[in-house]
Amino acid sequence: MAKLGQRLNRRTTAIGVVVAAVVTFVAVNIVARAELGGWRLDLTEDRRFTVSAGTERVLADIDEPITLRFYRSDDLGRIGPNIEAHADRVDDFLSEYAALADGMLEIERIAPEPFSPAEDQAVADGLRGLPTGPTGEQAYLGLAGLNMTDDREAIPYLAPERIDFLEYDLTRLIHDLANPDKPVLKVVGDLPLFGSPQNRFRRWAVAEDLEEVFEVERTMGEIDRIEDDVDVVLLGQPRDLPARTAYALDQFALRGGRVVAVLDPFFEEGAAPRQPPGAFGGVDALLDAWGIAVDAETVVGDRQTGRRVQVPDDAGRPVVTTYPVWFTASGDQFAADEPILAQLDQLAFHSPGAVAPTADAPTTFTPLVETTADAAGFERTALTPPDPVAIMETYEPQGERRTLVARVEGAVATAFPDGPPEGAEDVTAEDHLAESTAPLRLVVVTDADFLADRTWLQRRQLLGQEFAVPVANNGDFAVNVAENLAGGEGLIGLRGRGFDPRPFTVIEEMERAAERRFRAKEQELVARLEETRAKIDEIRAEEQTGGVVLTAAQEEAVADFRAELLQIRSELRDVRYRLDEDVEQLKSRVRTANIWGVPVIVGAFAIGLLVWRRRQGERSARAR
Repeated sequence: MAKLGQRLNRRTTAIGVVVAAVVTFVAVNIVARAELGGWRLDLTEDRRFTVSAGTERVLADIDEPITLRFYRSDDLGRIGPNIEAHADRVDDFLSEYAALADGMLEIERIAPEPFSPAEDQAVADGLRGLPTGPTGEQAYLGLAGLNMTDDREAIPYLAPERIDFLEYDLTRLIHDLANPDKPVLKVVGDLPLFGSPQNRFRRWAVAEDLEEVFEVERTMGEIDRIEDDVDVVLLGQPRDLPARTAYALDQFALRGGRVVAVLDPFFEEGAAPRQPPGAFGGVDALLDAWGIAVDAETVVGDRQTGRRVQVPDDAGRPVVTTYPVWFTASGDQFAADEPILAQLDQLAFHSPGAVAPTADAPTTFTPLVETTADAAGFERTALTPPDPVAIMETYEPQGERRTLVARVEGAVATAFPDGPPEGAEDVTAEDHLAESTAPLRLVVVTDADFLADRTWLQRRQLLGQEFAVPVANNGDFAVNVAENLAGGEGLIGLRGRGFDPRPFTVIEEMERAAERRFRAKEQELVARLEETRAKIDEIRAEEQTGGVVLTAAQEEAVADFRAELLQIRSELRDVRYRLDEDVEQLKSRVRTANIWGVPVIVGAFAIGLLVWRRRQGERSARAR
């Protein structure tokens, strides 16, 4: 009976401990929520749930009060299961922003009912509704801002899919309201930022990004002068830059103007159907004066970070291979401690060129983005039509990094030593500058496709609304460069925050290694296949042209060749199947580890703990 009483006492004590623990847990949570609701501990690697220093600077620099209207419908849950949690996070961010703004930011929270005055106000503020009912009801989740001078900005729909970019979107809106006077960016050249027949005149997303920061001016036709109120010139892929325009750009640079030059030897987006992409032209004298050279005939590839693509082989079967001229750059390929690359993780390139300083360059040349040392060069004509398999077969790494993006700075001389060219009537000899009055600041990008949507964006649709999700930081980088040259760095370090590609680098390297290992065997088998076919065709041709019946030995040779042909084709199929075998095995192991690894570890720990506690109990019992 005594032992039974001891067991009951232990059981009662255990139950009491469990009940007490549950009560304590609930009580601690209630108190913490009431007293520590504003406290947060962010343990993520890149501190993505913590307001960044850039946002704090923007909020501290607000000179006049700003009002933000946060529209959040009560029936958001009808749109999707996670949107309420997303709306809560937006609300939390806005509360934190208001606390940091020291009274300069007022948050109005509005829940617009269908067909109500609040809904009319939401529409007037630029918000887009999402349909939630059969009779036209719509729900809203968006933000509208207003400053003291009646400037307005809006985020029509705060898409949950852009949650990683929430801080940037909110801070950008506040920054634009606090700084309504935008610097001026002038676009010169043939870069189709604002649409072209090839994309049905759809504006590129980067054009919209630039217009959020700059007053963008489009150049139509030739120009004689770039006005002094222009802060930055974007020289974009000129096919044949007129001499008058080149002279205007030259003089702008000599006055200390800031220039972003986008020069691509193989501009895929600018090519008309069935026509090879044209290279840039009319800028050779400018580049020489600025101390840089861009080879208009050579395209750079990098198989180490090349994109995997699927293409048909000679028999029409799909083959997965690396297309080395479509590749990404990241990590140590970026210049260290460079502000315009802050918070950027990955840049995507499509058939870029390379830039290098000239032998007698008067300027300082600083690489910003480079290839790996595994890069190779290709003749521009080798990419028309594109053949990824052939490109990989002829790939010969050059063992050195190639510069894709560079900064060029310093005093320069004019590219027009004889004065204004013919036709520049508005420029007199007295106005002509022969050398810099202020140092040139230039950034050269050797890939015009770098800015095109398909290189770095994915467009998605939800309930009739389209929004863009970046897969690389190209747009962030383009705006960072222009803003840095213009002298404003308010949002640099915020762009790209949240975009964090985490590739399976081991798997990707195995894919490339497997391709290199089996591609050589595949080429050997293809060569044997063609040789065997040629032998059969030769024997048959002799029979048909000579009218001679084949001998038994010749018939036997044909049969042997055909058997060999079947054997080679079988080996070729086997090689192509084995091409991804190692990768698939690794993926299977990774999946197995992900599914069973944690449960096995937790189970083993629980069993070990149970065994340890039982042994401790037995020792205690023996001791008594």
